[in-house]
Amino acid sequence: AEVCSRENLPFLVTSLHAGVDDAIAILMAIKEAKRRKYEILGITASFGNVKLPQVLKNLAKVLEVLPEGRDIPVFPGCSQALVMNTT
Repeated sequence: AEVCSRENLPFLVTSLHAGVDDAIAILMAIKEAKRRKYEILGITASFGNVKLPQVLKNLAKVLEVLPEGRDIPVFPGCSQALVMNTT
C-alpha cells in the first residue's frame, strides 16, 4: 500500500503547546525528517501552559530557527481544555 504524501514518504502531523519540551521535540523532528525519510505535513497547536495566541507566537519562533521549519504549516487547535476546567 502506498503512503499518502506529497513525496510518497511516511508523514508526521503533531499537536503540541510549544513549551520548552515541545520546542526541542519539534526541532529534533525537523532535523531528523530527511535522514529518517519522513515528511512533516503540519503542526496543530493547542493551549497548554499559556493561552493559544501565545502558543502560536512561540511556535512560529521555534519554526524560524531552522530553514526546514519555515514552510511547515501551523493550524490553531483548542483554546481551552476539552475535559476539565483549568481556571
